[in-house]
Amino acid sequence: MAPAVLIDAHSHLDTLADEPVGGPVGGPVGGPSVLDRAVARARAVGVFSWVLAGTTPTRWDRTQQIAAHTGGIAVLGVHPWFAGDAPDLQTTLHDLGQRALHGIGELGLDAPSAGGDADRARQRRVLRAQLALARQRELPVVLHCVRAYPELLTLLERDGLPRAGGLIHGWSGPTDAMDRALALGLHLSFGPLICRPRAKRARTCAVRIPLDRLLIETDAPDQAPPGHERGEPAHLIEVIDTLAGLRGMDPGPLGAQATANLCRLFPGLPST
Repeated sequence: MAPAVLIDAHSHLDTLADEPVGGPVGGPVGGPSVLDRAVARARAVGVFSWVLAGTTPTRWDRTQQIAAHTGGIAVLGVHPWFAGDAPDLQTTLHDLGQRALHGIGELGLDAPSAGGDADRARQRRVLRAQLALARQRELPVVLHCVRAYPELLTLLERDGLPRAGGLIHGWSGPTDAMDRALALGLHLSFGPLICRPRAKRARTCAVRIPLDRLLIETDAPDQAPPGHERGEPAHLIEVIDTLAGLRGMDPGPLGAQATANLCRLFPGLPST
């Protein structure tokens, strides 16, 4: 069994809050909300807090509200999918910089899209601007990367990270990319992907990463372990149990170490 107190390193619980009472998770109309039921299930298995990642300026207020409502913290940023939502980047960054922040994210680079070179240039511009703000504010960053590890790591090596460090969430890269990320001082967060035997690269890295750089997440509700239609924070237990089995460890110490690592990176999280 995992330890009594765990924290989810990456989630989007604000999207659960958008669902009507009696939504897909079940429960009677007029009963507890979808979000409240998910939070109750998480706490029943020892997951008591979470980092909510903001993805677009139009949802920053909502992300912060839900983090406060559920006992988590929020990091705010512009996800590469929504780089086009910040046409006036200077104004967007000014708004971001005026907020009480625990970190900046979710920012990064995503796989080539139909937008081609123009979209990638926009992603890079928005990423670099947010990194500069994080360095200025000395805040940790939460990085997103899909099929862009060499490009992202080269950019980070050139521009530099904030002294507060950061993490790459949902790690799925190869071991050579992991070595570069660790050399930068980053933490790597592993999620439900490692519960799938076919995810050989992610599993290999999850076994090899030093314990003091390991984080564990659900990316709920976007990702889910096998057998679930969508994710929720309670599934952190399945991620921990899977990783403990891969590493030949007891789940308790593994979960405790990952939670301690996260609390060092984000001092605003509850430590117990």
